[in-house]
Amino acid sequence: MVIPILSLISPRIAAVGVLLLVGFFSWGAREMLHFRFADPNPMESGAAWVSADADGLYHARRVARAMREGEVAGFDPLLDFPNGALIPWPSVYDQVCVFLAGMALPNDFSNSSLEQFLASLPLVWGVGTSVLIAMMGILLLGWEAGLLAGCLHAFSWGSIHTSAPGVADHHAWICFGSALVFLLLSQAIIHRSVRRGVMYSVFAGAISGVLVASWTAAILVVGIAGCVLLLLPLAGFKGGLRLGCPYLISGGLSITPFALGSPWLETSPWSIVELSWFQPILLCVSGLAFLPSQLSSGRARTKLLQSLGLGVVVLFVLALSGWGPGEGMKEAFSWVSRSDSFMSRVAESEPLLPLQSNREGGFISWLGITGLLFVCFAPRSFLRGIRVAPEQLPWIVFAFFGLILALTQRRFSDLAVLGMSVVVGVHLAPMLMKPRNAVRAILCVVIAGLLQIPTFAKWSERGIDLTPLEDDRVAGEREMARWLKGRAQGVLSTWDLGHLLEWEAEVGTVVTNFGTYLGPSGWADAGNFFLADDAAKAEEILKKRNVDFVLRPSRMLHSLEALVSSNYSESANPFYSRQSAGELQLSPAWYSTPAHLLGDWGDPDGPEGERPPFRFLRLVYVSSLGDHDPRVAIGGQSPIPVGHIWERVEGVWLEARGLPGEELRVDLEISFWEGAKPFYRLRYGDSAKVGESGVARLRLPWATDRNGEARVDRARWRLGEVSGDLIVPEEAVRKGATLPLG
Repeated sequence: MVIPILSLISPRIAAVGVLLLVGFFSWGAREMLHFRFADPNPMESGAAWVSADADGLYHARRVARAMREGEVAGFDPLLDFPNGALIPWPSVYDQVCVFLAGMALPNDFSNSSLEQFLASLPLVWGVGTSVLIAMMGILLLGWEAGLLAGCLHAFSWGSIHTSAPGVADHHAWICFGSALVFLLLSQAIIHRSVRRGVMYSVFAGAISGVLVASWTAAILVVGIAGCVLLLLPLAGFKGGLRLGCPYLISGGLSITPFALGSPWLETSPWSIVELSWFQPILLCVSGLAFLPSQLSSGRARTKLLQSLGLGVVVLFVLALSGWGPGEGMKEAFSWVSRSDSFMSRVAESEPLLPLQSNREGGFISWLGITGLLFVCFAPRSFLRGIRVAPEQLPWIVFAFFGLILALTQRRFSDLAVLGMSVVVGVHLAPMLMKPRNAVRAILCVVIAGLLQIPTFAKWSERGIDLTPLEDDRVAGEREMARWLKGRAQGVLSTWDLGHLLEWEAEVGTVVTNFGTYLGPSGWADAGNFFLADDAAKAEEILKKRNVDFVLRPSRMLHSLEALVSSNYSESANPFYSRQSAGELQLSPAWYSTPAHLLGDWGDPDGPEGERPPFRFLRLVYVSSLGDHDPRVAIGGQSPIPVGHIWERVEGVWLEARGLPGEELRVDLEISFWEGAKPFYRLRYGDSAKVGESGVARLRLPWATDRNGEARVDRARWRLGEVSGDLIVPEEAVRKGATLPLG
C-alpha cells in the first residue's frame, strides 16, 4: 500500500518508494538463492561459509596481494608454474575492491574475512542494477513501468546468478555500469538538447571506458551503444550523431591511464583479449568516424552514411594493413581458433538457444518468459522507438544484441536481462493504467513474478533457508587445498581447481581457470601427464614443472575433453568416442592413464598384476567426503572420494642379493582414517627380478613411518625363501637412498 499512498502525495516520493521496494525485492531474491557454502572446518578457519566461485577466488588472491604489497599486481608467479605469467584480467575492478575492502576491513584482515567481503559485493551491484532499471522505467513511462521493469530484473535468474551472495566475480559490476551507461544515453535523448546530450554522453563514455578496463569483453557494450547513436537520426533526433564523437573519445581517454599500466603492453601491445593500446585507439578512431556529423551541415541520413562509410573504411584499412588495432583484430581471430577447445567447454560458454535442454537450464530458466515476450514485442518496440519514442531505443537495441550474445553464450544473459526488463516493462505498463493504484502496484509485482516463474521454481526447491549450503564436493576440495598449504610449492590438477589452489593453498598451478589465456604449454603438459602411456614421461613432466603434488579430483572426467584436445584431435583421440546423444564412451586406453589410475590405487592391474604401479608417486591424502554425482562414478561405485592427493618422491631403492631369476617382492597394506576408524584402504605390491649380477633393485615410493595422512599397517618383503618386515624411513624415500635388505 506504500506506492499508491505516496503517488497521491508526490510523484517524486512515489518514485523513491518504487526504488526502495525494487531494491528490497532484489536483495531478497538474491539472498534466497545465495551461493554461500558451509565451511568444512569453521572452528579452524573462523568462517561460517566459503565461496565456490573460482574466478571470484582469484579476485580475492589479487586483492589480498594488493592490500599487502601496495599495488594490484600484473604478474603472478603461481600461474603457469614454475614460469609465472601475466594476469589476463585488467586491474580496475580489483582496484575498486581494494579501495572498498580497505575501508571495510581491519589492517590485519584474514583471508576468510576478505573472501566473504568480496563474495558479498556483487549483491550490492545486483541490487543497484535493479534500482537503475526501475529508475529507467519511471523516467520513460511512470512508476508502473519502473516497478514492473525493476521486478523483472530483480527476479531474473540470469541476473541473480552473477550477483547472489557467495559470488565474487566482476560480472555484476559490469552489469551495474552498463545499466548506468544506457540510462545516461536515454537521458541525453529525453532532453533533446545536443549541449546537454554531449555532457551525458561524455559521462557515459567515461563509465564505458572504466568497464572495458575492468573486463575487456565490455567493449561489446561500447559497440552496442555506438549502434544506438548511429540509429538516432532515423528516430528523429537529428543531433544524435553529435553524441558519438564525445562518447567514444571520452571512453578511449578514460581507458588510456589503465592501458598505460597494463603489463601486456610489452609483449602484446595490440592485443584485443587483454588490455592494451587496442581498446583506447579503437574507441578514439571510431569516435573520429563521427566527425562528419560534427562538421557537416547536411541532412541526418547523409551524416549517418558519412559516419558509417568513414568507419568501415578506417576499420578495413587497419585490418588489411595489420597496423595498430588491425594487429589486435588479427590476433582476436587466431585467439578464438586457439581457445575454442577450452572456452567451448566452460559452463559459462554454453548456449541458451535450446529452451530447456542444457545441463543447468536453457533459455526459459535463465531469461524467463520475459525473454519470449521480448521476442514477440521486439519488432513493434523497435518501430515505436524509431517513430515516436527514441528515448526507448537504447534499451531496445541493447536487449536485441544482448539476446543474441546470450543465445550463443549464457555468460551474457545478465546483460540481456537489462534491456529486456525495460522493454517488456514499458510495453506492459500501459495495460495496467485502469485499475486503482493499489491494484496496479500488486499487479506489477505479480506479473513480474509470473514472467520469471523459473526463478520461483528454484526458490520452491530450496525453500526459505539462508543458512550456508552443504555440499560435500565443495567442502572436500576446500579441505584438500588447505591440506596442501605449507606442504606444496607446485600442484598439478585439472584446470577447474586452479584458482582455488592459488587462493586457498597458495601454491603454483600448471593449468588454471584462465585456460589458454596463459598459452598452450601448461595445457599441453597437463594433458601429456594425465594421459601418458609411459610412466617415465609422466615423471619427467612433473620434474620439468617442479611439481611436488598431484591432485586428482573426482570430477576428472569433466576435464577429459579439454585435456585430450591439447594433444589430440577430436576424431583421432584413443581415449573416448562420442555417442549419438553427445555422451562419451570411454575406450580401454583411458583405463591405463594416470588420469584414471590416480583416482584409485594407482596400479593398472592391481597389486598382484605384472604391470608396475607408479614408482614415483605415493598417496598421501584421500578426501573422507564423497562426490555423489553419478557422472563421476567409477565402475558404478557411488559416492567416490572427492579427491586423491599424490606426492612425487625420489623413492627409496631396495636392494637384495639372490640367485639370478629370483623375485624380490614387497607388499604393503595402507589405510586412511577418520577419527577412530579407517574409511579407505589400499594394497600396494611390486616386484623386481634378480639380475646376472645377483642383485635385485626395486624403487619404492612409500615410507613405513610417515606418508602424509596414510598409515602403513603392514609392510613385508620376500626374496625366494627369505622374508621379513620392511622398515623404510621417510628421509630415505625423500632422498632416493639405497636400502639393503636381508
